[in-house]
Parts: sequence; structure tokens; C-alpha cells
Amino acid sequence: LTRQNLGENLSGFEMIIDASGDENLGQALFSERKSSGYLLNVVDKPALSDFYFTANAHLGELSVGVSTSGASPSLAALVRDKIAKILPRNLADFIPKLKLARLEAIENSNPQKAEILKPKCHENLGKVFLISCGSGSLQNLTLGALEAFELLDVALSDKLVGEDTREILRNLGVEIINVGKGKDEDSATQEQINALMLSLAKEGKTVGRLKGGDASLFGRAFEEMSFLEENGVEFELISGVSSVFAGCASALITPTIRGVSSGVLIVSAHLKGGEINTTWLEILKTRDITAVALMAHAYAGEILNAARKLNLDLDTPAAFVSNIDRADEKAIVGQIKNLES
Repeated sequence: LTRQNLGENLSGFEMIIDASGDENLGQALFSERKSSGYLLNVVDKPALSDFYFTANAHLGELSVGVSTSGASPSLAALVRDKIAKILPRNLADFIPKLKLARLEAIENSNPQKAEILKPKCHENLGKVFLISCGSGSLQNLTLGALEAFELLDVALSDKLVGEDTREILRNLGVEIINVGKGKDEDSATQEQINALMLSLAKEGKTVGRLKGGDASLFGRAFEEMSFLEENGVEFELISGVSSVFAGCASALITPTIRGVSSGVLIVSAHLKGGEINTTWLEILKTRDITAVALMAHAYAGEILNAARKLNLDLDTPAAFVSNIDRADEKAIVGQIKNLES
């Protein structure tokens, strides 16, 4: 094409996309567009374009397009990806129901029928992120957690979530609701937390359930995921750095050592109903493994007494690490016999 023969070659087109990179051709097409009656898009030249392409996210019959009017397709793609991450997948099944209700309302001249499903739209937009926030320090906060924070409307936070992490949420404008789950203080019951998660999700909000360490290790994640699934609320589980490994690293302990420890056993020293768990000590008599007991610091005396009753070698290497990633962190490394001190 040349500027001289544009007119005879452009007749009949409604839309033209110029990806040639030829500035003169782009200018010529721009000048000719009105007289020839077409819409023009010149790639990477917003000033010469009548329309722009959107970055699209699709979920069933739902399509979301994001445009920066040609300023930055890369930014549009990033925003699209963020929107796609928020959208609950169950919308794909819900949209056909809305479509059917609307068609029936039109056919029966009954607009109220379509209005009935409006509250359901909010309910189906809600989503919960179960976010593991690591052992307290920001250096143990994962990129996955940070990305999820940016999507939240509200966060239900346990006590063990660090203040620096909360500050990130506040700076993002996220509403923080403290639900406790710390020793020696009032905290919401699991049933109350479940009910609050459900209520907020049914309002169409993106909810973060924030837990210290890794939520899948003694963080009641299974209970909460089961509850959300039973109530039709979509959720994601974001893994994190457990205090199991952060504590070992802090105390310069490697839980596996070739020829010494061939595995790791992770247990809770505190069971449901306040029962103390020491059964794991028996395994140490017969297996060359490292046992990591969480929530054990308050039960040092009971653990030592149980070890004596089992005739466990009290010179077995052992350590207590408490308040991991906090200013008052404490590590005692020695043998079972001197942990109580």
C-alpha cells in the first residue's frame, strides 16, 4: 500500500488493524479513515487509533475486559489476571441460572422474577482465602500471601499474625477483624469464626482468614475448608513457612542428618480438650527420626516425666524454641534432661 493508492484498496473495510510498524503508513491510514468509513487501530500508537483491544478474562459465559486505552497492554493483562483470581469458579454454573430467570421474566412480562436472584449475585461473588502468614517475620511471608492480601476486602486474623503483616493489610485498606486464637485471652470460637467467614462471603466480599505458620499444620484449615465447601463458598489455601522449620533454622538445627535422623515427625503437644500429648516419645525409642512437637513449651515438665517413665535416654539431643521470630524469642539447645530448666 502507498499513500496514493490507499483509497482504492480500502473500500469495503469496516475495521483495519495496522501492525506494519510503518509510521508513514499509519499516518496515511489515520488521515484516510473518515473518508473511507473504517475504524483504525495502529499497534502501539494510541493517538492514531479509534479503538483498543482489551485483556480478557473468561469464566463460562462471563467475560471481563480490561483496557488502558492503549497506554499499557502489560498493565491491562496484570489487572485482568488479578480480577480472574478473585472471580469464584462457581459463577460459571450460576450464570446460566440467571440467564434462564431473565428469559422467563421477559417472556412472562414479570420483571420481579429476575429480581429474586439479585441477592444471589452477591452470595456467589464471595470468596475466602485461607492464608498462612508464616512464623511472624516478614522474611517468612510468602509472595503468595502478599498477592492474596491485595485482593482482600476484610481479614479475620489470629493473634499469631505479626504486627508488620497487619500493617501491610492496613496500608492496603483491608479491614482487620481480630478473632484471637491465642493462649490466655478471649478469642472467638471456631463456630463463631466459621459463621463470620460465611456471613462476609455471602455479602460478596473477598475474605482472608489469616493464620500464623502454615495453616495446614494444626491450624484448623481442614475444619474451615470443610465448612466453606458445605456452604458453597469458594476458597483457596495459601501455604506458608511453618514454625517447625523457622524454629529449626533459628536454633541452627537441621531436622534431618544423614546417618542420624532419616525423617521428621511433626506432632502437637496440646490436644483437643486440653489433653497433653506425649505418645510421640515412644517412637524415639525405636526410630532414628527427629520429632518436632508444636505448642509444647508450656509442658516441658510433663514431657520430661513421660520420657523418664518410658526409660528414654535423657541424653537424647533436644531443643525448645519459643516465640519464634519475635523480639523475645528463646532457644534452649541441649538434651531432654535439661529442657525443663
